[in-house]
Amino acid sequence: MNKNKLQKGFTLVELIISIALIAIIVGISFSNLGGHQKKLEVDLEAEKIVAYLRETRNRAIAGQDNSSWGIHFVNVSNGDDYYNLFKGLTFSTSAIVETRFLSKKIQFLIPAINENVDVVFLKSSGELSSSEKIIILQSIINPEITSTIEINKLGQINY
Repeated sequence: MNKNKLQKGFTLVELIISIALIAIIVGISFSNLGGHQKKLEVDLEAEKIVAYLRETRNRAIAGQDNSSWGIHFVNVSNGDDYYNLFKGLTFSTSAIVETRFLSKKIQFLIPAINENVDVVFLKSSGELSSSEKIIILQSIINPEITSTIEINKLGQINY
């Protein structure tokens, strides 16, 4: 037998280093996917609100129930943020038509905690009854992830 023949294969050290590098790459990939998933969750919630704002504006333009229409956004300290569809120029509990809650993973950044924002679309024109409004959604798990909805004086909704 010839003891000088070249051995083929990997040493244990090479194998361990290769496995460690693969584990690091996979870990980085999954952490990036998690952040991307959180952004998608915030964006999806924003898209739901934008669709609801557009529906509300259309109700006002159509003069449904001969009224202006609005949405009352509420940021509560316990984290169960919600928004109310209401009929009329000003919000009152008697004017609420429907209530929707944000996903448990999302909260309002604007309005701030224990505050609210009313977005009221005027009957026939669909313009806002007051100045421009901004609603900002934020991921509870990763507060750096936000989504901004802007409604200008003409009632145009930008997201």
